[in-house]
Amino acid sequence: MLTIPAGSFSRYGTTTNVSVITRPYRISAYEITRTQFVSWYRAIAF
Repeated sequence: MLTIPAGSFSRYGTTTNVSVITRPYRISAYEITRTQFVSWYRAIAF
């Protein structure tokens, strides 16, 4: 898991297009396919 810190950043290298992240969050370091997600979802029986 990676932690994305709160803060702001410029998208597309322009100063007019700034995004703000108000709270830090965690995200997987690895790409997960739809098939993998469905398999996990069925295995835990939501």
